[in-house]
Amino acid sequence: MRPSAALRNRSVLLVVLALLLAACGGNGDAESSDASPPDASPPEHDLPPSDPVPVRVTGSLQELQEGWVLCPGSVAPCWPVVEPGADLESGLVTATGVWDRETIAIETVDPPPDGTSAGDVDTPLEELESVLEDAAERWPDWGDEGWVVLSGTIDIGTGRVVIAFDEIDPRLRDEVESTWGETIDIRANVEVLDGTVDLLELPPEPGEIPIATQPRGSAGMGDSGRFTLRYDEQLDCMWFEDEDGARVKPIWPHGFRAQPDPVRVLDGAGRDLAAAGQSFEVSGGFGRVLPDSDDPTDCGATEVFVISPN
Repeated sequence: MRPSAALRNRSVLLVVLALLLAACGGNGDAESSDASPPDASPPEHDLPPSDPVPVRVTGSLQELQEGWVLCPGSVAPCWPVVEPGADLESGLVTATGVWDRETIAIETVDPPPDGTSAGDVDTPLEELESVLEDAAERWPDWGDEGWVVLSGTIDIGTGRVVIAFDEIDPRLRDEVESTWGETIDIRANVEVLDGTVDLLELPPEPGEIPIATQPRGSAGMGDSGRFTLRYDEQLDCMWFEDEDGARVKPIWPHGFRAQPDPVRVLDGAGRDLAAAGQSFEVSGGFGRVLPDSDDPTDCGATEVFVISPN
């Protein structure tokens, strides 16, 4: 017997949560929460250059006092627009261009997909339900590749399964099209047009402290904890000290960085968030560090705390 719609929706949420915890090498129980609107302020820190990456971005185009920014989906940080090759207007758009570290050079701007551009297909509802269930089994593996699933739904109007991702690349499209053909409509906040999503990872600044961060698009979690931020000079890593004195590995939101002298953590906009020795309460969820992990950011911890991005 096929599970009810309520059970399928619950399974979707659990799979997304599993992706988040798998990314940090742990597991645990927590509930998801809606993401808050992104901070549109462009990042403030100076970073070394990276290789330009051709991308297609669906998100919000905004004009700030500092200039235009493009915010992929609802996930911060937003990217400052440089050398626009098209007329720009504020609103939801799908833009193509070249991403370079923390900026994007926009070449074309179009309206975002409305769900009808792909055309309708005549697929029975029972078959669509089966396709969604089969695809959901692939979500953990897709998450390992950096293709974080945001949602999976059935669009009765077009007769398709719609799966939304944060970042994807041609490998994901090839797999979906060869397996399910036109039955699945792929949506993405950021699509790498040539290469892989790994090209969008920000290499650390020289001399900065390595920390563990979540993929873009990770969901919030409903627990909370009170910790003191500590720095292990010998291991060159940061950890949370809980109220019992135990070490907990923090998994910071996407885009966060840690700087020495003084030791501190910066958020996705480059603002000081926390300093070593500071105590504070944060929302998120607990998990376990895998016993065979050799990640230097583990910093001797046996538990992790995944910090909610909002």
